[in-house]
Amino acid sequence: MPEKPQQLPARGSTTTKPARTQGGKGGLTRKVKAAIDRMVWHGRKRTEAAADAKLTDDAFRKALRKPIVLRYYNEQLDVLRNSARPRALQRIADLADKSESEKVGLDAAKYLDSGGKSDQTNINLGVQVNVSPGYVIAVPSADKQARQIAQQAGSVANCLDKR
Repeated sequence: MPEKPQQLPARGSTTTKPARTQGGKGGLTRKVKAAIDRMVWHGRKRTEAAADAKLTDDAFRKALRKPIVLRYYNEQLDVLRNSARPRALQRIADLADKSESEKVGLDAAKYLDSGGKSDQTNINLGVQVNVSPGYVIAVPSADKQARQIAQQAGSVANCLDKR
């Protein structure tokens, strides 16, 4: 079977390349990673971490809004949190054993005994009461004298006339 000749672009037309993306990373560049690592692992502020990674603070702040960047940031925080957990538990055990304050030792022992779970229950209730400023005049029997007082008061008279 004969092969079909390859079609060439027409004369004068230009071929365009697809738009360049950031390597499919969606904004998670080496500089952004470096800035996040400096924030998480070295305790740097965002502005300092951005400057260390040769980024502007504005560019780093905008990058932190992107889901893939935020995911990397949260993963690094989880690693830090999980790696610090054994040291924190050892510190609590030391406080339970060697604390000079009986209160601190007791609280540390309670924490260890509970498995790290708090026995405290927090409940937040929101109650809204609307109060309008002014006076309330209760007139159980609308006699002649009460009507005169109400008429002098103004808008209260309208309420009494409707009875």
